[in-house]
Amino acid sequence: MKPVEVPGKSKELPDTPQPCIGNRSLADLCQEYDLNIRVALRGLADNKIKAIADMTIKNIAAQNNISTLNVYAIIKETAKQHQ
Repeated sequence: MKPVEVPGKSKELPDTPQPCIGNRSLADLCQEYDLNIRVALRGLADNKIKAIADMTIKNIAAQNNISTLNVYAIIKETAKQHQ
């Protein structure tokens, strides 16, 4: 039997982030897409990006002098590798 999927709740991060993604915390994003927060943090750390779970994507980007889209792309790539 296949698991039942909840409509509107995708397990995979979309290719392009939703508007205002920068205002969401890393923990919130991980929870929505069923990502392990430790895996996401490890993926960011492996890319030399300092972050903690309750930081917003925008704050992570600002603290590390990169764009929010780059932060999102790293999280998405990390999630793909750990599916």
